[in-house]
Amino acid sequence: MANQIMIEKAGNPEVLVDQQSAPVQMESGMVRIDVTAAGVNFADVVGRLGNYPDAPPIPYCPGYEVAGVVTEVGEGVTHLQVGDRVCALTTFGGYTDEIVTRADGAFRLPTEMDLELSAAVPVTYLTAHTCLFDAGGLVPGKTVLLLGGAGGVGSAAIQLARQVENVTILATAGSKEKCEWMVNEGVHHAINYTNEDIAERVKEITNGRGVDLVLDPIGGRNLKQSVEMCGQLGRVVLFGTSSMSPSKDRKLGTVIREALPLRFFNLIDLFSRNVGIHTINMLVLSQSEPERTQIVMKQILAQIEAGKLNPVIAERFTLDAKGAREAHHYLQDRKNIGKVLLIKKHK
Repeated sequence: MANQIMIEKAGNPEVLVDQQSAPVQMESGMVRIDVTAAGVNFADVVGRLGNYPDAPPIPYCPGYEVAGVVTEVGEGVTHLQVGDRVCALTTFGGYTDEIVTRADGAFRLPTEMDLELSAAVPVTYLTAHTCLFDAGGLVPGKTVLLLGGAGGVGSAAIQLARQVENVTILATAGSKEKCEWMVNEGVHHAINYTNEDIAERVKEITNGRGVDLVLDPIGGRNLKQSVEMCGQLGRVVLFGTSSMSPSKDRKLGTVIREALPLRFFNLIDLFSRNVGIHTINMLVLSQSEPERTQIVMKQILAQIEAGKLNPVIAERFTLDAKGAREAHHYLQDRKNIGKVLLIKKHK
């Protein structure tokens, strides 16, 4: 029997509960993984609040990424074998001791790579890479603004962006500590949104020209400001909607209010500014483009092995309902610098 952490009903972190489940039957194209660690993402929070349209019906087990050891492979799987250490993307269900998931979303780890650490890689680095380069078209000499630069995706984006020659990196955070950390990581201009006006600071830093690229995990009414901070031919890459889940309990009024700007966005404004908006749903993209995902992840893992990328771990909690509740509180209290993980306790 495996222990799964379930969202019992939509609500605050206390709705996360443990549940024993029978092993899932193996199918072709799948692998079974004995899970060592699972990544915690803000999308898990959105799902817990019942605000994620792609999520299964509640009750369900959340979680988009795991790391562990392959214990069984399904028919047709050739790139993995029993005993391989892997990290993997999961179609929900990652908060568990054991998971059966698509083999084309599992990635063999370099020999020396820490297994727990690898659970911080798939969602954050794939999302950051896709937003910066595939959707964002970041090239040398450009200027990028990272909203929430101290988070999981933000910290990965800083590391990836600073590898591009002559790129100027701006990033926002909600504390002096986080801003200092971002500067030490290579951010050229850190903006504390608790006591600075982001749009005014961007205007000042860019001499009124605006930035070439904004990575926006907030969405909602914030999207208008992201567009306004872009210069001519700038781009906004929207990869989250955290504005719809600002509190630990579900508030339908907030969801509706923040969803309306996305549904009825003024395209005429984009024409006048020559600005584009690109949306990214990493779960859907990884499933529809598995070969691309494998290629990009091999590049990312190779760079981690070479010391060019270094996943930032904010905190580790236990892989059970108690730990998951603590992790969700920690994430929603904006305490994290980097990634939050759930770690299986040794038996």
